[in-house]
Amino acid sequence: MAFKQHEYACKICGENFEAAPPKWFEDKNLTPPTRCPKCKSLNRKIEHQYTCHICKSTFDAAPPSWFMEKGLDQPTRCADCKNKKSENHTYTCSTCRKNFDAAPPEWFKDKKLSLPIRCKECKSSGKRLGHAYICTICNKTFDAAPPEWFKERGLAPPNKCNSCRINIKLISKEHTYLCQSCGGKIISAPPEWFLEKGLSLPRFCKDCKTNGKTKLILRFADSFPSPIEVPADRKFYESIPLRQDQKEKYNDDYGGSQLDHIMSEGHKWEGWSPERVLERAREIALSDDSDSVLQFDQGDGKIVKYYQPERWLVIITEDTYSPTGYRILTTYVLNKGDIGVFEKLRDKEWTL
Repeated sequence: MAFKQHEYACKICGENFEAAPPKWFEDKNLTPPTRCPKCKSLNRKIEHQYTCHICKSTFDAAPPSWFMEKGLDQPTRCADCKNKKSENHTYTCSTCRKNFDAAPPEWFKDKKLSLPIRCKECKSSGKRLGHAYICTICNKTFDAAPPEWFKERGLAPPNKCNSCRINIKLISKEHTYLCQSCGGKIISAPPEWFLEKGLSLPRFCKDCKTNGKTKLILRFADSFPSPIEVPADRKFYESIPLRQDQKEKYNDDYGGSQLDHIMSEGHKWEGWSPERVLERAREIALSDDSDSVLQFDQGDGKIVKYYQPERWLVIITEDTYSPTGYRILTTYVLNKGDIGVFEKLRDKEWTL
């Protein structure tokens, strides 16, 4: 008896194949086929269950070891979602404004690809995206869809280039630097962003750049930073007693020694050990990097070094009892609002 072929979907490869209708198998007390002739001939077995990345439903397929042996990727979509690839979706070209068909958004998401924004004709002809924008961060021009395209979708036109958008989390964190010409504030991206881009930290404010004052390098500071060796031994600082007026000012946590001054609560060292603070202060004292360190010679054998990336201030003093001739007087991290300290340092009006 002739009968119409029925279409089934192979549960292993997802391809459609034809066989007798379910009724025929039911009459013969057989189960309908679940594998296509190709998978059956290759003896592919259904031994593993996967989750479809698109619809989140589970489906059966060959075990991962089988795909590994064949040099194939494991399946990520069920048969229904795989067949939807042939169902086109309509998009609007951002250049010529014409509609064009392409795979649905789920297909691009599954492949980790961005949605198409230009038709094939505009792509092959090398037409630009239609509008040039200026990045508000790096001031470079970049191409994107015209403003009308974003307006139709209820979106704001882009104001950052792709490179800056990738680093948007870093860039959104503001950091305060000091202009090395006038001593004013510079609000810019944090040091990590400049390091990632291979750029030096900002040294001059916009006004000084505009007025050509960038040649007066480090006019705000007294000199280029020079390495100063200081001891970082905790016992050495515990052996130096505080002055009588300092004993009333600082807590007696380290036997009324100079370490009480360095580790004072007002210096924001919560969670830091004395050894860690002293070692970090020593690293800054030894630094001669003029891009990140400012140095102020205050007279009376006192020198102040300021590490801009961390707003870390290290005050150094001459000491004949020190094995290096210098020691740390105190050190602490400035708040963003403490910039006025540098005006006092510049004018040598800060009492150390």
